[in-house]
Amino acid sequence: MGMNGQAGFTLNIIDFITVIINWSIILFMASRIYKKQDIKPMKRKVLLVCIIGLFSFSLHLNDLQLQIAILPLGVWLLFLYLKKKEGRWQRYRQYAWLGFCANYLFLAFALISLPINNMFFSKENPGTFLANIQSASVHTIHPSGESITLDKEKLRTQLSSMKQEGFFSSEWYSETYIDESNKRDERFPYELIDASAKWGSGIVATIYIEDDGRGLLVTTSDDQVYFRSAEPFIEEVN
Repeated sequence: MGMNGQAGFTLNIIDFITVIINWSIILFMASRIYKKQDIKPMKRKVLLVCIIGLFSFSLHLNDLQLQIAILPLGVWLLFLYLKKKEGRWQRYRQYAWLGFCANYLFLAFALISLPINNMFFSKENPGTFLANIQSASVHTIHPSGESITLDKEKLRTQLSSMKQEGFFSSEWYSETYIDESNKRDERFPYELIDASAKWGSGIVATIYIEDDGRGLLVTTSDDQVYFRSAEPFIEEVN
């Protein structure tokens, strides 16, 4: 099965808001430190030190796609560079550690945003990926596919009742299967095009339709989700 469509995951509205909040807190803390200093460092250097301080050796949590900062690599690099001139490390030290500690701030807000994202943009809900199908159509991507058309109304009415299923046999990971006549068929010979996900979700997905017109395989840059409807939502063109 060819999966060469445009798939990915861009920054969604919730992630964007959390990034703004995170950096607002960091800038606020940096300004508090700045006001208390007798010798004021250059503001652009303060920002640069905070950013470098963010660099760390991190432990990746693959299941949650998160990472926990373990070792302050950025702080160490800044120390080695700034200690060469007397007084500079003392002047920028708090900003370096602020940058490193900001990793935990980002982690905390990421953990908070996970359930919020799941609430508004659940990947278990096909409506997340197919919020707007007004301009949607079907494109045949394999010779085994037939001339069909999309029944938008039937698809729309069945979205709420579609079941997410896991297909854990070898067929799920195989691009093709062989039927009784030993003819090679494509399991997902159709692509659903010009359908859009929920506004603000940031989801860009490639959606494939199963040969029986009842299954949807949703592919993003980091995941695949399979939905199954009770009735077919495509019709053959006579």
